[in-house]
Amino acid sequence: MIGTEAAARAAPDGYTTFLGNIGTLSINPGVYASNMRIKPDKDLAPVTICADTPSILITRLDFPANTVSELIAYVKANQGKVAFATPGSSTLNRLEMEVLKKDAGLDMVHVPYKGGAGPAVTGRSRRTCGPDVHHHLSSAMEFVKAKKVKALAVTTRERMADLPDIPTMYELGWKNLVTSSWQGVLVPTGTPRPIVDRLHAAIAQGARRAGDSGAHAQAAARSPSVSKSPEDFKTYMDAETAKWTKVIQESGLRPD
Repeated sequence: MIGTEAAARAAPDGYTTFLGNIGTLSINPGVYASNMRIKPDKDLAPVTICADTPSILITRLDFPANTVSELIAYVKANQGKVAFATPGSSTLNRLEMEVLKKDAGLDMVHVPYKGGAGPAVTGRSRRTCGPDVHHHLSSAMEFVKAKKVKALAVTTRERMADLPDIPTMYELGWKNLVTSSWQGVLVPTGTPRPIVDRLHAAIAQGARRAGDSGAHAQAAARSPSVSKSPEDFKTYMDAETAKWTKVIQESGLRPD
């Protein structure tokens, strides 16, 4: 939030850009409404999305469920005893699990891990007697490929080329779980349009080059992605903010 505010208050001259994401732009305003002194949708001008990272539902190897339906059945038989780990309370991973809990009628214990997604994937909760459920792809990919965790589903609409055997939550019937942790470039509101257009064109060129090489993006389970225009990014960001603010309000989510 400190970085977001610094960017929003910077001179709108094109020399300050902000690499924001779904958390800083579309989730934090709902979770930390009373703490934010700027409004990302008003004080920052979108340029373009630059990366898109889906999520994955994984479990420890010793977890008894091997499919999403088995997971749901297990949790229903052990309501309040199964924990799920995330990188923190105001993260997409937390909200995705809140959606699943609501849609499937589940009672699970949230365990936020300090230090981001890595510790959440590798950690093991000692706060409950049940197994952990983790939900993150870029930090989990190496563990999935090495078969150190069980992968149950991804949150893309279509199956991923890198994980063709893993079903999507969408195809399994969970229509509200087509989600991604996107990142995008923004500038202080008031930045002249020619500067915004120049930045958009440069980022699009960089994304094309990254897409051609593919190595880094694929290794991190991120796909280079560019909005057709700054207006398209604005429309998308506003829709994401509305979507996740509703989830935050319905779940009564508060910072842990």
